This record gives sequence, C-alpha cells and structure tokens, in this order.
Amino acid sequence: MVWRRKIAGSGLLKMYSNYNRPSLAVYQPNIDDLQNPTHVRLQNDNLYMNTSYQNLLNEKWMLHSGVSYTYDHQQLTLNQNPVEQQQQGLHAKAMFTLDASENVSIHLGSEYLYNRFEQAQKELAQTPQRITSRVYEDPDLAARFIKKLSEVYRYVLDTRHREVVSLQEELAFLESYIFLQKIRYENNLQINLQLPRQETIMIPPLSLQMLLENAIKLRYEYLTKKVVEVLSSPDEFTVKLPVLVL
Repeated sequence: MVWRRKIAGSGLLKMYSNYNRPSLAVYQPNIDDLQNPTHVRLQNDNLYMNTSYQNLLNEKWMLHSGVSYTYDHQQLTLNQNPVEQQQQGLHAKAMFTLDASENVSIHLGSEYLYNRFEQAQKELAQTPQRITSRVYEDPDLAARFIKKLSEVYRYVLDTRHREVVSLQEELAFLESYIFLQKIRYENNLQINLQLPRQETIMIPPLSLQMLLENAIKLRYEYLTKKVVEVLSSPDEFTVKLPVLVL
C-alpha cells in the first residue's frame, strides 16, 4: 500500500506498507520409520511499514524525517514440534538541512535504531527422531537448522522447472542437505565431497542429492565404515561405499 499527501503547501507526507505470509509444508521420507514420514512446515509472516515527511521551512532550511518498522516471524514445525523466531526493528530519523551557499551545506539531526530478536520453543512431544531432539537442545543449532532447511526447500522450488543446473549450484544445495543429515545422524555419518566447483559443468537438479540419499540409506544396512565419498571424473560422478560382503 502506498499513500501520499501534500501538507502546508511545500510539505509532503508519504506512507508505505507491505505484508506477506508465505507457507510451505511437505512430507519427507523418514528412513528411521518408513511408515511415518516426517511432516515439515515452514511459515513466515513479514511486515514492513515506512512513513516519511519533508517540508521546506523557509528559503534555506529543509526538514527531512521518517520512521520505519519491520516485523518478521518465522515458525518451523517438525511433527507438531515448533521452533519460532521473531525479529522486530524500528528506525527513526529527523534532519534539518541548510544550504548556506553553493558550496556549503549544513546538516543537523538525530537518528534512533532499535532491534529485538526472540527465539522460542514449545514443549516437545515424545519423538524417536534424533534430528528433533538435537535441534531443540541447542537454540543456536535450531537457528542454523531453520536457515539450512529453508535453503533446501527454496532450491527445490527454484529448480522444479529447470532441466539442468550448474555443478556449483548443486554443490551449494548439497552442502545444506549434508548439514541436515549430519544433525540427524550425529557422529554416525561422515561425507567427503571431492568435486570441482565449475560453472561449465551442467547436471540435472537434485541428481547428486538422490545419489547421496540412497548411499546414506544403504550405509545403515550393509556398510562397514561410516564414510560416504562422492567423487568425480571428467565423464561421470561416483558414490564410493565400503560394502560388507556377507
């Protein structure tokens, strides 16, 4: 919303506001319990308001003033277990300017900044998933988890209509995905990436993630070591797994 109005001849008052509320919900397969997928829901509430006023006081003095307010609320829910983040900001400014001459200008004024950040978590229900318990035990980890999870789903949405992406884009997404998996499996999982970051190499989106996801599932059934390696050659990508022969 935009609103403008002239006041007292040379005065101008402007107001601007914007609000949006994106929401995303998916069911993600749970390799610990294939019958009960993990329900992930991410919701944001964003509000921005800005008001400014300027007026020519006389032939030389000019008044510039304004105030802005921002509000951001983010909630991540994993199987009915929410983590919420809330941030508020206020910025106010007033300035008088005097054009003493063509080469000299005087500015007098004041400015005020306020920022508040809160993070809250509600009482958790009983859940067998390691990823949930670890996130809620460490608030800093929860904040990083929310950021990485949002990057993962943003990439999935942004590439859903693209046939190929650069290897560098895929690796940036893969790093966020690996971060989430390491939280889930703690010290039981190590992943070594030996891939070149080249913009000239193009691959289908999510192709490396699917290989890695299958490798992680396989590792828990047949592997003797904890390390999963992803290698590349000029013509192919290889996922290397140490398999136990029965």
